[in-house]
Amino acid sequence: MLAYGTLRCPEIVERLVGRAVPSRPVEVPGWYPAALHGLDFPVLLPDAGATLAADLVGPLQPHEHAALVEWEGPWYVPCAVRVADGSPTGTVATVFFCDSDHPELPPLAGPWSLARFRREDLPGRLQRTWDWD
Repeated sequence: MLAYGTLRCPEIVERLVGRAVPSRPVEVPGWYPAALHGLDFPVLLPDAGATLAADLVGPLQPHEHAALVEWEGPWYVPCAVRVADGSPTGTVATVFFCDSDHPELPPLAGPWSLARFRREDLPGRLQRTWDWD
């Protein structure tokens, strides 16, 4: 799975799937994470001049993948993409693109920052109780 927002925080992934999951950093040209007004998670938008910092997360068991799909919620659509990761053919990973036609989608609010999320929002996210059983 390609993580570009809140799932880049191993603490969140571990909370959702019940174990530490390996990840490795990758860069994906042509995309950037954009903030949504009033929310602490991003959407992925195309930009020919951008390079997305992301993580390949996994391997995941089917139930773990399902938990992360549930975490992404109704605004996101999982898609398979090939990520350049230094291997000869790249790696196929699931990435969650925003359904820009979703009626409840808030307006964009500029670039999203993982550092800002970690500093300002992660502690509150980790204090919440999620039932993923």
